[in-house]
Amino acid sequence: MINVLKQFVRLLKLCISGKGGKTSLVHLAAVIALQLAGIYFTIRLVTWTSAFYGALEKVDAMAAVWQIWVFAGIVAANSARSLAAEYLQKMLHISWRKSLTEAALGSWFADRAYWRLTQGDCPRDVDNPDQRIADDCGLFVKGILDEGIELITKIVGIFSYLALLWGLSTFALSFSLFGFYVSIPRYMVWAAFIYVAISSGLTHLLGRPLKSLFYTQQKREGDFRFAMARIRQSADEIALMGGENVERSGLDRRFDGIAQNWRKLAGREFLLGCFTFPYQHTVLRIPLFVALPGFLAGSIALGGLMQIAMAFSNVVTTLSWFIFSYKSLSNLVAASSRLDGFLAATEAVRGRPSGIVHEASAGGLHVRDLKLRTPEGRELLSIRSLDVHPARQRGCAASQGSARPRC
Repeated sequence: MINVLKQFVRLLKLCISGKGGKTSLVHLAAVIALQLAGIYFTIRLVTWTSAFYGALEKVDAMAAVWQIWVFAGIVAANSARSLAAEYLQKMLHISWRKSLTEAALGSWFADRAYWRLTQGDCPRDVDNPDQRIADDCGLFVKGILDEGIELITKIVGIFSYLALLWGLSTFALSFSLFGFYVSIPRYMVWAAFIYVAISSGLTHLLGRPLKSLFYTQQKREGDFRFAMARIRQSADEIALMGGENVERSGLDRRFDGIAQNWRKLAGREFLLGCFTFPYQHTVLRIPLFVALPGFLAGSIALGGLMQIAMAFSNVVTTLSWFIFSYKSLSNLVAASSRLDGFLAATEAVRGRPSGIVHEASAGGLHVRDLKLRTPEGRELLSIRSLDVHPARQRGCAASQGSARPRC
């Protein structure tokens, strides 16, 4: 977890350090403020629920109609807030992605790192730099904005929702257990935390392998796409040498790897969905069942029952951010790991000698310890020492008519 947070910090610094970094921070503050304003509208809807159902319970037609108009006003204002936040977040997304992409491209081109990464100089495995720059930069920025802003909103919102639920759940849950009388005051608050804690543990247990599966899927998709791009660039050579069958078998093999990992990913998502799908579709109904004992005991009226159920739902859904976002978080961590690893690799190869040294010379070519190998490692040429002097070559050529060359 610490390593993942360090990766996030390093990449976020690159997003903010680009052109317009200070402006992007203003945009970020505006987006967070707009998202936090949504908490007010949520609490306002909780209050409205009590008033509306109270009017229905009293069969007060005028009050019920008025509450419908109040509801329309709340929805309209909340919609305007949400649309403004979404637009500003999209502008922030492209700004940060541009800065991160420029930083990644700069690191890739600096000191010919793009070439050194292909020469076996890299201390770690780096595949498909094009995919990491083109795709992972976008995936990281989108994920960190979506999940980061939502997390900030949830942290602030939970205090407001808990205060509301604490004030509403004034009744206790009383029952007998093995001959002992048990009374749990404000049991709605404790039930929310216990319910979410157990659910979060099950979610992590079922979805833990998703991060590595997403990482592998991104890698294999990039390998397949790069192989097809290489064929397009080498079309003339492949056609002349009749290499269609070899290239096709290579593509089939790469796609088989994609399909194999996809099946594993689908199976793991299915297992996770067996828990999270029913959880997401019952989380708005469970609160009503939990509050039902208080209503049946006469501790609260119908309007109070609906109000406390809605307050409980807000607390549970806020605490369930980890559950709802687990799959997105796994994809975000996979993208950040790939991108951070790529940037670390470019920095590593730039700090190492390339093995080729250019020296100024009065004339001629001097080669020492030159070895040429195929991508598979087979040695093609090995030169320990070679000296070529243009002046001596010219002298040798001029004396070719004599019986004894002077070189």
